[in-house]
Amino acid sequence: MIALLDVLSTFHSKAWSSIMRRIHFALNYNNLPYKTQWIEYPEIAPVLKATRFPYYSVPAILDNGDNMGEVKVAMAKSYDIAKYLDGAYPGTPRLFPDESEGQIVIKEFVDGFVEIARSPGLRLISSKAVLARLNPASQVHFSRVRARNL
Repeated sequence: MIALLDVLSTFHSKAWSSIMRRIHFALNYNNLPYKTQWIEYPEIAPVLKATRFPYYSVPAILDNGDNMGEVKVAMAKSYDIAKYLDGAYPGTPRLFPDESEGQIVIKEFVDGFVEIARSPGLRLISSKAVLARLNPASQVHFSRVRARNL
């Protein structure tokens, strides 16, 4: 079973970020069994550190495939997770085109979008917009980290 780590919000859907929703969509589209582990921002590093994760970011998945409890894959970044799902679960619908040219175009688009999303002005606007939608347990942590990264 796959565990999807996601940050809890005050939105009806609980997930506050479209980046997180991409992975929910991919798992549902592929009809893969998963459980969402809702966490708050201050919990991200401790939870992922306990699994020997290389860095602390969400969305993240922990895939133990055989349900025996041992994590066989720990991965973050929505693009990388989607690529992993295509390779690890070949009997499911494809999230990416088979031909390499189509994959290159998608990767270039994602990289370009991420570059725009990381621009200081857009980050400031989006940070202020989402802050109100986070639970109080995450608001202080989110503000402190975003202020440091602007």
